[in-house]
Parts: sequence; C-alpha cells; structure tokens
Amino acid sequence: MKISKRLLFNSATLLNYLKTVKKFSKIDEEILATVTYKYAYQKLKNNDVLIGFPYNESKEIELNRQPLLLTAEKIGEFIKKYAEENSPIDSIIVDPINQRESKIRPLQIKFLGKGKWNGITTEKFIEFLKQKSLYEKNKITLLISLQGAFNINLKKIVIWLNNNNFPFEEVVLIRPNGTTGDMEFYQLKPTESQNPRRLLINKKEMLRER
Repeated sequence: MKISKRLLFNSATLLNYLKTVKKFSKIDEEILATVTYKYAYQKLKNNDVLIGFPYNESKEIELNRQPLLLTAEKIGEFIKKYAEENSPIDSIIVDPINQRESKIRPLQIKFLGKGKWNGITTEKFIEFLKQKSLYEKNKITLLISLQGAFNINLKKIVIWLNNNNFPFEEVVLIRPNGTTGDMEFYQLKPTESQNPRRLLINKKEMLRER
C-alpha cells in the first residue's frame, strides 16, 4: 500500500477540524476513533506517531497537485474525496523509526451500539466477532467504538479471543463517556492475562493545543 505524505496528519490538526463540524458524519467518527487510538498507542509505546488515510491510487496524479498544507476546514472534504471506499482499512498509524523506515499499523474501524447492535451484550459482541472470523489472517487492528447502552463482560471476550483463531492481530474497544467526553481504551487482544489492558484518554489531553 502506498502512503502519501500529504495524507499524514497530526492529531491536533484533525481535532481542530472536528471542532468545525456540528454533526459528526461517519468519516468524522472514524477520525475521532483514530485519534483516540493514536493517544493510546503513544502512551503504550512512549513515542509520537502520525495518522494517515489510505487513498485511491488512481487519484495519485490529482492528489500530488494538492497543496502540501491543508487548513483544518478542508481536511474532511479532502479525505472523503480521496479515500478508497472499498478498502478494508479505514486509517493508518505511522510510527517513524528513522528517516527511511516506519512501522505501519492499519486500522479497521467498526461501530457497535446502534440498529441491529443496539443494547450490546457479551453474546452479541461475540456474535459480531464471529462474523469477522471469516477474514484471512492479517496484521490489521480491529478498532471497535462502542456507543449507547451495553452490558458486556470484557473478561469473557478476552477468553473467547484467546481460545479462538481470530484473524485480526489486535482487537481494541473504545468507549466514549457521554458525560465527561473522556475515551476509555481497552486492548482485548493481545493480552498477557484474561483481563484487558485499560487506558483512560482524557478529553482535555486530546483537545489541548500542541
């Protein structure tokens, strides 16, 4: 997969864009989920990373004619125009090792808590995971954003993931706190025990100017 430097952003720029949005669209929710993962990744790895979005390679010539620096208000439109809709990857975390090499963490983002998945339970969550078991084994992070009412035993989810050949290399659950605006982060796979790794991503930490 090609990654254009023009599609790499820091979290402050993306969050500034979100401040201009009155009602979140799907891409806006994906940005927020990605930014949350970015902060958690930085806490776990203790280093700064960038956010990237995959784009349709057939648009590369037109893409390269775009200005290098984009204002926050144009980022959403830019991503929607060039993102590859059929890609199983929604966004990418880019961890620069040096000037020539980077570690790439692709993210597939799913939302639970509405429609069919309203009032999510442990059993419903496992049913959802079983549907994802048909994928080929990959190095993609499955990032699940949980919304609305729920009743989940995360320990049972971790045990199920440990006992089944689940294809995604990493499974992460994030839950927005509707009262405080903070984001809860749970790493369900991989784990060193039957309890998920938990981080609290503070709203003020995410929104502070850099």
